[in-house]
Amino acid sequence: MAQWYKITCKSCDYKNELILGSTITSESLKDLNEDAADFKIFECRHDRELFTIDVHGGDFNGRCPVCDGPVTEMSIKDIDQQSCPKCNSKALRIEPVVRM
Repeated sequence: MAQWYKITCKSCDYKNELILGSTITSESLKDLNEDAADFKIFECRHDRELFTIDVHGGDFNGRCPVCDGPVTEMSIKDIDQQSCPKCNSKALRIEPVVRM
């Protein structure tokens, strides 16, 4: 199941909300639902920005959708060990966003 996450830096004002996970369910696999998505978090090494992309969709070519530069997939459990894309400190924090 897809979940929104809030990523912030404790050292600067960097904030981002990204979605991670899949909308693919056993029902969508059975029906071969074309609308199913699989969201992953990536960092553009050139722009130093985090973004979400649907890797199940046909648009993703493994490159940044903005600058076409190289990207690195970010694991949710490792984000707090990564450098902030804005200030480069290792002060990122990730928490689930609860939507009502």
